[in-house]
Amino acid sequence: MFTRALQAIEALDSRRSRLRLYAFITLVFFALAWIAVVVRAVAMDREVNVIISDGRYYYVYLPSLVVDGDLDFSNQIREHWETEWNPALLLDRTERGLVRNQYPIGLALTLFPSFLAAHAATKASALGGGAPLAPDGYSLLY
Repeated sequence: MFTRALQAIEALDSRRSRLRLYAFITLVFFALAWIAVVVRAVAMDREVNVIISDGRYYYVYLPSLVVDGDLDFSNQIREHWETEWNPALLLDRTERGLVRNQYPIGLALTLFPSFLAAHAATKASALGGGAPLAPDGYSLLY
């Protein structure tokens, strides 16, 4: 199956045709990923949330710093994480009383430019006050 696909790609005579094929494949995988996210949310009777697992810990720096102006992650955890699986997250605190995050900020820094663009677009939007486009770091544009 893969050899046939490779032969079909090699048979394409122009670069433009290959690029169209790659764009199509990318869009198919993107659509499949969103379908999986929506199916998961419906099956678990929860909101659509693409920030899950370790990604929560890496990402939480951005909304906390940009939206709240602090490094207290407790409000992000309470409002946007499913804490019923581990409510002890809010109990593990640093010496300053802040919720502990064992993950480094490096990945969040790589997402910072796109996060700022999404935050600016959300704030500038006329619909910014509504739930789907709330400037909280977790709404649709983010």
